[in-house]
Amino acid sequence: GRQGWKDMSMAEDEEALPVALEKQFQRFYSVKHRICVCRHSNGILMLFLDAKHPALTTTCTIEETTQGDATQNNDASSSAGFFAHEIDEDGSAIARVAFREVGVVSGKRKRGGTYVQPDAKLCSVTLQNGSEFDVRSPVKGVLVEVNDALQQRPRLIKTHRMSSGYIAIILPTNRIDLKDASRSCAGLVSYAEYCEAAGI
Repeated sequence: GRQGWKDMSMAEDEEALPVALEKQFQRFYSVKHRICVCRHSNGILMLFLDAKHPALTTTCTIEETTQGDATQNNDASSSAGFFAHEIDEDGSAIARVAFREVGVVSGKRKRGGTYVQPDAKLCSVTLQNGSEFDVRSPVKGVLVEVNDALQQRPRLIKTHRMSSGYIAIILPTNRIDLKDASRSCAGLVSYAEYCEAAGI
């Protein structure tokens, strides 16, 4: 269950996933949204940014992060989460992850969660230079959980992309969708198909 989600590999391809996890999860990809959807054997869907999402591939310079910090510091309420010159070796600089206002499920009956449709905005990722990218859901269902840890440690969305940097967990509401991956993950493709379509 949840421990399995936390232990997921950070590798870029399916072949590197531990054998034990391959039995619990199926990976699907959205070419349009650059999202990896991991479907658990119980039907629940876990969403991650793919390594090719523009929020992770857009680079920043030291000068840009300085400018971004200066802009944000004009508004004390929005400057939290910005750390000057915190740039990874590949030039990326994740500054903030902000989720839209949503409800998540509670109780045994799993009630109260926001229903999301494909293409619904889940959150936005802001870089040190002020660039902002929307993260949208490629699937439909009820939000079981959003990863609040990203608001305190936004760089997890990159440094632990396929583990503690997950975006959200979605529960298909239709029983047939819950049991049938071809329905809950309709429109998504395999890793090989994704690589071909994305030119990887």
